[in-house]
Amino acid sequence: MEKRDRNPSFVLHRKEILQVQNNIRDLLTWTKDKSEVEIVDLILKLREKLMRARKHQLPVKEELLVRLEQSIQTIISSLPEDLQTLLHRQ
Repeated sequence: MEKRDRNPSFVLHRKEILQVQNNIRDLLTWTKDKSEVEIVDLILKLREKLMRARKHQLPVKEELLVRLEQSIQTIISSLPEDLQTLLHRQ
C-alpha cells in the first residue's frame, strides 16, 4: 500500500470522488426539487472538489473529471439566467 493511500485525507477525498462518480447521472434529478441556494451550493462544492482533484493529481480519471464538469454546466444551464451569468464568471 502506498504511503498516500494510508493518508486519511487522501482516502476521504478519494471516497468523495467515487461517490460523485456513482451519482453523476442523478445530479439533474436531485436538483429538480431543490432550492436555487442548494443547487448553487452543490455547484460550488463540486467545483472545489474538481480543483482539488486536478491540483493534487489524485488518482481520478480525467474522463470522470470532464464528465463532472459537463454535469455542472448542465445544472447551471437549468438555473435562471442571472444565476447562470454569475456562475459562469467564476
